[in-house]
Amino acid sequence: MRPEVREEIIRRTEAAFVSAGEESYDGAMKKLAAILQLGERYLKELGTKEQFRSALDKLELSRGQELLMLAGSKYLPQFVRWSISRLHDEAADTLPALPRGRPGLDARTKKEVRDFITLKIRAGYNTEQAKASAARHFNITEATIQRIWDDRGNEYAGEPDFRAVLKAFASDV
Repeated sequence: MRPEVREEIIRRTEAAFVSAGEESYDGAMKKLAAILQLGERYLKELGTKEQFRSALDKLELSRGQELLMLAGSKYLPQFVRWSISRLHDEAADTLPALPRGRPGLDARTKKEVRDFITLKIRAGYNTEQAKASAARHFNITEATIQRIWDDRGNEYAGEPDFRAVLKAFASDV
């Protein structure tokens, strides 16, 4: 794997952990490992029907406790469904929303689009013709080309672009 791809994967993984509330990649991996070890231990103990039988045989229960477990097992399908729905709700409340639409263009592609438009303008095309040509050449919509063209100065100046400012105001509402 190329080093730049490897580092991008690591960066995105850490960003996912941080967005889920963890302090760092290392801390999240330690917690994940502990959870997986605990789950693995229980799964090994209850992995087969024979192991489950053995685990139940080790329990010292009164007749009343046995009846309670038996009655409770009647509701296992509902408990499993409830547990899964709770996990779903917890994930929906704590994890970031899944991205919608097409993934954004990388900086290199945006630069290629800007350079392509600039070359077309220097070749005598007007701006609208150059953007339409870029849309066809890169197989992306003219609206996306327009956004790339509008943001061309902001990336070099280190200033937030107009859309970022609008999003910030909209998120406060």
